[in-house]
Amino acid sequence: MSADLISAIRAHRNGDLERAEAGYRKVLAASPNDPDALHYLGVLLHRRGDSEGGARLVRKAIARSPDYADAHKNLGNILAESGALEKAEKCYRKAIALDETDADAYSNLSIVLRHQKRHEAAVEAGLNAANHGADNPVAWLVFGHALKRAGMHESAVAAYYRALELDRGM
Repeated sequence: MSADLISAIRAHRNGDLERAEAGYRKVLAASPNDPDALHYLGVLLHRRGDSEGGARLVRKAIARSPDYADAHKNLGNILAESGALEKAEKCYRKAIALDETDADAYSNLSIVLRHQKRHEAAVEAGLNAANHGADNPVAWLVFGHALKRAGMHESAVAAYYRALELDRGM
């Protein structure tokens, strides 16, 4: 990873989107097919409201690097936020196939399945999120939501309690 790309990612994480975008574009000017720069610029464009442009760039990153699990997951995020739940599900499943330990991908899959009212599958994905993100309060919260929607209220309360414990650093 180049120094320019690292600097752009750092700016992106710090919320300096203008500097981040300039950095990604600088990397792409020198290397138009850099999958990382394409991916992160796509995420940035989506954050700025250009979901179509963002998805296009993330797809281009995936075309250059098909095993890029985070790009599949972020494409899923863009699609889910755009209402394309079935397409988002496919992206999350691909990300999980590439990295079976990604608690965030399981959580995102659980959310999409819950919105599709596929509660049993959402519980399964939520359980995987909690198992792979044992110290991640968000994974436990998502699992709790899936359990609640599936009518498993006692188990949902236990998952919510675990999320609270983790969030408070207990």
